[in-house]
Amino acid sequence: TRPQASGVDPEGSWDDAMKRTVNHADYRALQTLGDRKAAFERWGRERREAAEAAARAEERRRKVDFLTLLKGRPELTSRTRYPEAEALLGKEARWLALADEPEREELYEEYALSLERKEGAERRAARQARMAALRALLEREAV
Repeated sequence: TRPQASGVDPEGSWDDAMKRTVNHADYRALQTLGDRKAAFERWGRERREAAEAAARAEERRRKVDFLTLLKGRPELTSRTRYPEAEALLGKEARWLALADEPEREELYEEYALSLERKEGAERRAARQARMAALRALLEREAV
């Protein structure tokens, strides 16, 4: 955090970092210029990785919020197409949080496909239950 406190940008150049930190008391903590440059590069890489990880986590959160929005709307069925869903939910903050339209549409289509599978499984289970009830009725009446 020392370079950051001096106003050094992790994306910036080594020359810029040196200009900003040369008068700082901690500048001489590392003895050689090579060690200082290696430490700066390591610091910059760690900051970039941390920023990328934070961005990925934020994107995951937005996607989870988007799917939670979809799951919380019982009027959406597997037969509801994307334009209809967009008209229904287009003003919701969780809908708009995914700024990439093709990604939003892809996530919606995946959700609709999962709903279609779920509804199909429920229909099969209901049909099997009705068939079992009919079989039981026929067996009772036959005896």
